[in-house]
Amino acid sequence: MKPLKEKNIDIQILRAIAIIAVIIQHINGRLPTPQSYSELFKYALFWTGVDIFFAISGYLICKTFYRDIEISPTKYEAISSFWRRRVSRLFPAVLAWVSISVFISLFTTSYPNSDSLLIAKSAITGLLGFSNIYWASCVQFSLQCGSADYNAVTWSLSLEWQLYALSTILIALLGFKRGILILAITALVFSILPAPSFSFPWVLRPQAFAIGAIIYIATKNSGVSVSAPISISMLLVGLLICFLAPLHIPQPYLIPTISLGAGICLFSSLSGRALAALLPSKLLTWIGERSYSIYLCHLPLILFTREISIRLNFNEPTYLNFSISLAIAVFLIAVMSDLSYRFIEIPFQNKLLKSTDKKSNDLIQS
Repeated sequence: MKPLKEKNIDIQILRAIAIIAVIIQHINGRLPTPQSYSELFKYALFWTGVDIFFAISGYLICKTFYRDIEISPTKYEAISSFWRRRVSRLFPAVLAWVSISVFISLFTTSYPNSDSLLIAKSAITGLLGFSNIYWASCVQFSLQCGSADYNAVTWSLSLEWQLYALSTILIALLGFKRGILILAITALVFSILPAPSFSFPWVLRPQAFAIGAIIYIATKNSGVSVSAPISISMLLVGLLICFLAPLHIPQPYLIPTISLGAGICLFSSLSGRALAALLPSKLLTWIGERSYSIYLCHLPLILFTREISIRLNFNEPTYLNFSISLAIAVFLIAVMSDLSYRFIEIPFQNKLLKSTDKKSNDLIQS
């Protein structure tokens, strides 16, 4: 079994930037936001942080699956090992937070469409891995599905699971280069389709994930060594593309453009510690390590904060009320995501690591 390389701090920093962008977007209109904050979204949109996550996933999934194939006696064992690790890594936290979202819907009675039975129904689709299809169906067919603000973030997790399945099957059947080539062709086909928000091409988009996979194949043997100033410059360019594209790029070119920006952001992080040299690495690494739990918990906790502001009469969109609400929301997200990371994510990862190490030792001795 090959020793693991030094942890890439810059990817954790990139995760932190992506999740902060998503939260900036989701605060608007949910907390008592003043007009000046809402005006920001005339110039930039930040939901594209999720595409940065897709690019990171495409890169890391190829990297880990390549290692699984190297150390496993059969492709079946490689796929089995990969999926055990993915499910152990992702499922416990999503189970916890979609369950919590249902309980929060019982408290947030002032929020529109907060029917707890509908929230529970959407939670189940997140657990079963087709939340993206469910929410696209709700929007496209005008179904009564309740508010998407409690647990619809699972749409991107469902898409990632679907892309994991597609990419691992393609790679196992065709090999890495051919498998990624088919994935890239699939992304090109999707890129000619208009993809308005929560249409089926929007919730099934593979472009950023495919770019991440291509970057892994392109850099697998040579690695990436870029200076800190160049890495920061690339990161800024990538972020500008991601945040400005939704307001300036027409369909069907929007998602491909955002995906390109996400790929540039990913490439800026591959040196490992170049971004960390110029950015507040300790804080951003802390956020990045918890970014998965933050992503799962931030919307229901924002709605919980909104309900508190209404019940305590500080829900008028003034700067003071916004500051108080934002401070409460940030505090709750930080505390709850840390608890989720420490007591859900880490224990399951450690349990899986012990199991993986034992299995690897058994293979070496056999």
